[in-house]
Amino acid sequence: MASKHGLTEKSSRDVTQATLIARIMYAIPAWWGFLNVVEKDRIESVIQKAKRYGYLPSDFKNVHTLVESMESKLFDSVRYNTNHVLHQLLPPQKDIRTMICDNDLIPLLFPQKTTI
Repeated sequence: MASKHGLTEKSSRDVTQATLIARIMYAIPAWWGFLNVVEKDRIESVIQKAKRYGYLPSDFKNVHTLVESMESKLFDSVRYNTNHVLHQLLPPQKDIRTMICDNDLIPLLFPQKTTI
């Protein structure tokens, strides 16, 4: 494995994450939703092979988990950073007190008893 190249196991894993994983994950949130299951499985198989050959730790996350984490971080940065270029595209925030008092929600929160 990596000892052939003069790297320790940890160094080999660091290099794999800095190259292979970085290339796979680059801009993946932009196109992940357009992939079908077969294409997603092919990407996942690359990660599984890297684990099997010892280039990644056995407890390394799967691609789906990595994508969810990246998308969540991106959305949070857009949502909570008012200076983010995409923040203005979000719908206005609703106050929870306004939502509860909204006449449309009252029947949902407090259904009327019906007698037969």
